[in-house]
Amino acid sequence: MSARRDAALFLAAALVPAGATGLLGWRALRNEEAALRREAALEVSVAADALGAELERRLAAGARDLAALPVDAALGGPEAELEAYERTRAITPPFAAPFVLAPDGTLLLPRAEGRADPQRTEACDAAVRGLSGPERVASREAIFSGCEDARDARGRWVWPVLAVLELRSQATPGLGSRLAAWLESHASQMRPEERAVTREEVASLALDASMKRRMTEALAASSPTSSGIAPTLARALRADAVREALARPEEDRAVPVAFEGPGVAGALRGLGGGGHVGFVVTHETLGPALSAPGRGWTGLSPELVASATTAPLDPASPTEAPRAVTWVADGLGVTVSHADPRRLSAKTSRSERVLIGLIAFGIAIALGLAWLLYRRMLATRRTSELRTSFVAGISHELRTPLASVRMLSELLAEGRVDDEAERTEIAEALAREAKRMSETVERFLAYAKSERGKLVAKKDSIDLAAVARARVAAFVERHPDAKVEVAAPDALEVPADRPQLEIVVDNLLENALKYAPEGQPYKVVVSAAERVATLSVADDGPGIAAAQRRRVFEAFERGDDRLSKATSGTGLGLFLVRTIARAHGGEVALHGERARGATFVVSLPLADERG
Repeated sequence: MSARRDAALFLAAALVPAGATGLLGWRALRNEEAALRREAALEVSVAADALGAELERRLAAGARDLAALPVDAALGGPEAELEAYERTRAITPPFAAPFVLAPDGTLLLPRAEGRADPQRTEACDAAVRGLSGPERVASREAIFSGCEDARDARGRWVWPVLAVLELRSQATPGLGSRLAAWLESHASQMRPEERAVTREEVASLALDASMKRRMTEALAASSPTSSGIAPTLARALRADAVREALARPEEDRAVPVAFEGPGVAGALRGLGGGGHVGFVVTHETLGPALSAPGRGWTGLSPELVASATTAPLDPASPTEAPRAVTWVADGLGVTVSHADPRRLSAKTSRSERVLIGLIAFGIAIALGLAWLLYRRMLATRRTSELRTSFVAGISHELRTPLASVRMLSELLAEGRVDDEAERTEIAEALAREAKRMSETVERFLAYAKSERGKLVAKKDSIDLAAVARARVAAFVERHPDAKVEVAAPDALEVPADRPQLEIVVDNLLENALKYAPEGQPYKVVVSAAERVATLSVADDGPGIAAAQRRRVFEAFERGDDRLSKATSGTGLGLFLVRTIARAHGGEVALHGERARGATFVVSLPLADERG
């Protein structure tokens, strides 16, 4: 539980600062996004104001140029009409269309491909105006009967609106098919916003699915296909503002006059012999001019685009790209927006990716450092526990021989042993216990020397087989119940330090007895092959787990903690075996992959025959 609590504390210590930093970074990112959006909104607003001012300036300049236009003579034929038209076009703003009117107000240039009947056109215009008056029922009947091309003062088609209202209120036979046919022939001439509104209204009608699909497909037209600008000009010139300009007294007609009405703006002047010249701006002339390749007159940067509009902007959501509108006339304006609506979101997305990467990197670094510190803490705690265990092991190793020495010494000192043979036996026991303590101290000194790098093997020609037999005999004498089998040649000379080799054999046997008491008999094998002598000690005990095979040779490591708690020791036995083997130019290895048993093999180089 303590380890889990410590791990949770370290994890919290790592994640809380990283999380707080990420939260601050996220808030900074949101502030940056808001600042970018305000900057973009200001940019399009300033650009829209500048474009509106440019439109007004060009309209005013066109009106002034119209005053100086040398076309005072009467329109005396096609050549004079064409000359007046070309001169007017030369001073017309790029977003307007020039025109030449006959003395009776009809459009001479540009010519339409089939001029409409003036009386029928006038009757349809009157019917459209009558929709808002007391004669609206009769006006609706007139439009339904023969004014399918009628438009209102702002240039919006009237017939489909009335047809949709009629279909919504009552099921008029054949009106659905008639509306579908009308859309198929006229939808491409409708403005984008008109098509969008009509599409929504058609979707709400209770019509046959195939009929609604026919209408929807017709409304999917993406660009106008009307034949020329003449129909547009003819409709625009029927606006009340133009009619008022045309109705001025004869003496005032030579003075240019600017006009502005619903969905239309422009200027005109009268000619001396009758007729008028001028230019007009409508949705149909403004839109293409704003989207044409040569739109340098707009003054917009390449990142901004402009489009004609006839409706006010809807309130933009926080995620939409900023837009701004400037008005040329009532119902005719210009919308300015960014050419790439995703530019802002791309910037913020890039910043979000960078921030997420930094947060992830910071969390990874914090977790890594926390993990290292946690591991260091565990290592420090384990070292402290091992040192405590080491002190306890030393006490245990020395306590038994010291107790024996004290007891035997007291017997001799108190004179309680009269028999000479018993005194000799006690003296021999004192010598054995003293030697045992000396060997324990030697192991500790060897460890201290190895830690300082001062453990040196004083090599002499030593019979490894004889050393193995002697230490096995001493081990059995200390542990009479232990069973050990020895397999060794008569002699095997190796260059080695005899006391250190004795420590190797003793430690391997003591290790087997501590951790594999039921794995007897222990097998001690001495052999030689390919200029290498080997000493192996094997048991048939529980074996050593794969996860612990590497650390059993480390100082103070004692293998499985469950077994270590049941046995005493210092955790230096196998560490000293490896240290001594390496001091002799050899190595120690743990063999045996089977489920039970462990075999420790010490390899030592034989003497060089040339030496």
